[in-house]
Amino acid sequence: MKKWRLALGVALGLGGCASPGIDTAYKGADGGVLVASIGYIAPAAQFYYIYYRRTDGGPPLETSISIHTETDISRTIDYRGHAEGSVVIQHLQPGHYEIFSTSAVETDYYSSSASYKPQRNFSLSFVIKPGETTYIGRYDGVMVKANKHGWLVGDYVGLGGVSFVVSDQHERDIAVAKTREPNLPPVTAALPDPAKLPEPYFLEKEPGLTPL
Repeated sequence: MKKWRLALGVALGLGGCASPGIDTAYKGADGGVLVASIGYIAPAAQFYYIYYRRTDGGPPLETSISIHTETDISRTIDYRGHAEGSVVIQHLQPGHYEIFSTSAVETDYYSSSASYKPQRNFSLSFVIKPGETTYIGRYDGVMVKANKHGWLVGDYVGLGGVSFVVSDQHERDIAVAKTREPNLPPVTAALPDPAKLPEPYFLEKEPGLTPL
């Protein structure tokens, strides 16, 4: 696979929507910042999640970054076109973390839903350092039909799921982040190694499978 080049440094991580567990608005003097963007390519599900957790001891806390694809007063759309999405800024306690799963949720007007999740967990490690910003890339979800059974667990095993297309948009994403937080700490992180992406859940290119 082609290697990504990024004039920032080397690290890995992910971040967005707070949930009980990890404090994503950490205010300690030793805190670090995580920046990423998360979006989707039509036709879209209603919700996309990327889950991460701490790995350096203590309670097994976890949280996610996410995006809701329908009108939402709390959602700011920062890029549009083939993909649509938002830049995420999270303030985290320094430490070691890992991305371990993803999901997409489709709902209808009758309150039924289908949840697409990986069949197995994986590990993409990252470090949050005191007084630094970790940028980990842009992640655009695309709903696809699986080319083999057993890809996912949930309501539609073997029928399909979500892949996240990973790309380097650091100039745009960091510029957006600085409009919200002018005192954003120095950026010292980089994208994950493409050779270590857990396919088919994370990909360099939009998958060549039939859209759902």
